[in-house]
Amino acid sequence: MNLQPFLDASFAVQFHVLTVVPAAFLGATVLLTRKGTARHKLLGRIWMILMVLTAISTFFIHQIRVWGDFSPIHILSVVVIVSCGVAIWQIRRGNVRAHKSALISAYIGGIFGAGVFTFWPGRMMNAIFLGGSGGATPEQVRHAIVAAAVVVGLGYAFTMYATRFRSVPRRNARSIENA
Repeated sequence: MNLQPFLDASFAVQFHVLTVVPAAFLGATVLLTRKGTARHKLLGRIWMILMVLTAISTFFIHQIRVWGDFSPIHILSVVVIVSCGVAIWQIRRGNVRAHKSALISAYIGGIFGAGVFTFWPGRMMNAIFLGGSGGATPEQVRHAIVAAAVVVGLGYAFTMYATRFRSVPRRNARSIENA
């Protein structure tokens, strides 16, 4: 492992990495542990703050330019921010299912979906963990897209399966608002 690419990166990239790494682990903890507890609510709030900060930080990173200074990853950042807002709104209304759906989507898309592409040849995480620095051939790109789709699909299926048995039934929406 070579941390020099991280140390040489801009502040926005460093901030992004320092918010997304704990968000990945904390999000898994929140998704896979008992729901409705004080611990779940506290860790969930911290996770959401980290995810929103991570998403906002992408708007200051312009390494891949498809539309001006922006790329498809910026669309995902908007989706994550909106999903977090929808999740808060839904849980305050007492709609646990919509809350869960919004946050699982934010986690799978924001962590797995975007995370897989950080290991693409020529990207910083590839250089840090895999020692790579060159660009990708068209065949590598096709394989990476298929691998990413498989990883995201498996991650989503596992998360849906693992979380469906850990929910605590809510009594009413008012008790949620007072949390």
